[in-house]
Amino acid sequence: MSTHLWVLSAALAVAAVLTWVATVRGDGALARIVRPSFALLVLAAAWSLEGEGRAGDAPPLTLVLPALALAVVTEGLLLHQTRPRFVLAMYARAVTTGLLVAATLRLAGPGSFPWWVLPVVPVLLLVHARAGRTVVLRAGPERVAVLLALLAQYVLVVAAAWRADPLVLAGACLLLVADLVLTRDRYVRERRAAPLQALALHQLASVAVVVGLMR
Repeated sequence: MSTHLWVLSAALAVAAVLTWVATVRGDGALARIVRPSFALLVLAAAWSLEGEGRAGDAPPLTLVLPALALAVVTEGLLLHQTRPRFVLAMYARAVTTGLLVAATLRLAGPGSFPWWVLPVVPVLLLVHARAGRTVVLRAGPERVAVLLALLAQYVLVVAAAWRADPLVLAGACLLLVADLVLTRDRYVRERRAAPLQALALHQLASVAVVVGLMR
């Protein structure tokens, strides 16, 4: 790994810790700086990994970079979770995830039947029945945006399982959990630790998906 990737990795770690500190302390001024900065660093990491010499089946940056750019916008919208901003964030996240699905499907895959899909689909149905459905029903006028965001996450998990990429699959699962934590905290039951949990899971998931796609 080149020097600039090591520097980016260190910057990502520092930015992540600062976002956690800002979330725990409720420091809006710091959050406005570090949350979009983390998303921008993930975008820079994707660009750098592509420059390092990507694998032949890696998706084009024309799919990955717009997704990560939208992720930056989403982070900005989620800084102040008013109803219009949250709805826009959910729509933006659905589009972001759709682009990641397209990127994931560009991976070569295992060359045989993707057996990972068989357990993944019933697990997703169970997750939606136990958690996702409740969130959507409680979302009221915002349910369409929330449902689209969750459906996009489900499709990303299936796509990652279909291509049998463990790192992208792990990241996709973490993205889904992060969104469920975020939306359950908003619509079902507020928990003090939920904002930090959702943020940390989403950051880890973003890095895993980008590295899985571009490595």
